[in-house]
Amino acid sequence: MPKAFKPVGTTYPPMTDQQREAARQARNAYLREWRRRNPEKYQAQRDRYWLKKSEQMANSEQRED
Repeated sequence: MPKAFKPVGTTYPPMTDQQREAARQARNAYLREWRRRNPEKYQAQRDRYWLKKSEQMANSEQRED
C-alpha cells in the first residue's frame, strides 16, 4: 500500500472533539442562513424529501401485505 493512501471517510489528521463541534456549529449556522435567504428552495427541498419518504412508506406497507 503506498504511503499516500488515506482511507475514505476519515480526516487527516484526526479532528479533536472541540474541532468537530466547531465544524458542526459552523455548518449549522451556514445552513440556517441559507434557509433564511432561500425559503422557496428550502420548501421545495423539503417537499421532495417528504414525497419520496411517503412513497417509500407506501411501498413498504405494500410489501408487508
